[in-house]
Amino acid sequence: MRIFIYYLLVFTHNLGCGALFYTASKRIAFEGGTPLEASLTFAAWSAPYALSSLLASRWIRSDNAGAFAIVGSLISLLGIGIFCAFSHFTALYFAMIIIGLGGALFMSPMISLIKRASGGARNASPLRTAGFVTCTWSTGCSAGPLLAGFFWPLGGGGGWRIAFLIWATGYLAYLTHWKHLSNPPEARGKEKASSAAPYAGFPDLLRLGWLVGIVGCSAIALLRSLLPYKTSLLGIPPVEDGAIQTLLNLTQAGTACVLAFGSYWMFRAKKVLLLGMAGTVGMLLLAFGHSAGPLGLGCVAFGLYSGMFYTYWSFHALLDPTRSAANLSINEFFAGLTGVLSPLCAGLLALWFSNDVPFALGALPIALVTLIQWKILGRIKKRRVV
Repeated sequence: MRIFIYYLLVFTHNLGCGALFYTASKRIAFEGGTPLEASLTFAAWSAPYALSSLLASRWIRSDNAGAFAIVGSLISLLGIGIFCAFSHFTALYFAMIIIGLGGALFMSPMISLIKRASGGARNASPLRTAGFVTCTWSTGCSAGPLLAGFFWPLGGGGGWRIAFLIWATGYLAYLTHWKHLSNPPEARGKEKASSAAPYAGFPDLLRLGWLVGIVGCSAIALLRSLLPYKTSLLGIPPVEDGAIQTLLNLTQAGTACVLAFGSYWMFRAKKVLLLGMAGTVGMLLLAFGHSAGPLGLGCVAFGLYSGMFYTYWSFHALLDPTRSAANLSINEFFAGLTGVLSPLCAGLLALWFSNDVPFALGALPIALVTLIQWKILGRIKKRRVV
C-alpha cells in the first residue's frame, strides 16, 4: 500500500509539472511574448532544478530522503501559489524558479523511497523500478496538459488552475502523512543484493546512459518549451493542443511499461536502434507538421524514443544499489541543465529563423547518439536473450 502511495505522489507531482510547462508557454504566447520568452519559462524552472539536484546528489540518502521531500513540498507549494496568483512575466519566471528548486528536492527523494520500499519485493529489479517510475511520471505529465487545456475556458481562461489544485493536493497529502511515508521498511541485505544479480555479467554503461539522457532530455526540453508556443500561433485550440502533448506522454508511459517487463533489451543494439530511429522521425514530423494530425503523429513517434531513453538511463543509475540515490540525483541534474541550455538555443533559433528550425536540428543529435549506442551495444556478446 505504501509503495502505491509513493507512485501516486510521483504521478501528481508530474501532473503538475506537465501542466506548468504547458500553461507557462501558452500564457506567454497569449500575452504576445516572443518564442524566446516562451522557451525561457522552461529554462527558469530547469536552472534551479539542476542546481538543487546536484546538491541533493551529495546529501540525499535512503534514510533522510523523507526529510528532503518535506522541504521540496513546502517550496513547491509556495511557487504554485505565486504562479496562480500573478500574471506578469516576471512573476511567472520567479514562480518557475521556486518550483524548480522544490521539484528536485521532492522527486529525487521520492524515487529513492520507491527503490527502498520495493527492494524486498519478489519481482523487484532495477529495470522494473526504472520502467514503472518512468511510466508513472509520464502518465502524470500526460494528464497535466490535458487537464489544463480542457479546463482552460472556465473562469474566463483561468480554468487551468484546477490542474494546479490537484498538484498542490499531492504535496499536502504527503505533508499530512509524512511520519508514515518518510520511513519505509528497507529490504534485507541479501534481497537487495540479488536485484542486480542478473546483470552482473554485463558491462557498466552508466556513462553511456548519461549521454543518451542528455541528448534525450535536450529534445524533451525543446519540445515542452516551444511546441505549445508553435501550436498557439498555428491557431490550434487549447483542448486539441493539450491532447497532442498527451499523446507524447502516454506513448512514453506505455513504452516504459512494456520495456519494464523486458530482460536485456538495454544491451541489444537492434532494439535500441529502432527506437532511436522513431525519435528522429518524430522530431522531423514536429518540425514540418503544421496541423494537429502530423504534430500528434510526431509526438507518438518521439514518445517511443523518450520512453526508451528515460527507462534506459534510470536503469543504469539504479543498477548499483549503493550509488542509486546519488546517480538518480545526477540524472536530475542533467535533466535540469539541458532544460536551461536547450530552450535558450531553441528560442534563439526560432527567433532568428522560424519555429520549425529548432525541431529539425533537434533530430540530428538523436540520430548521432543512437548510432553511438548501436556501435557500442553491438560489441556485447549475446547471452540469455529474452
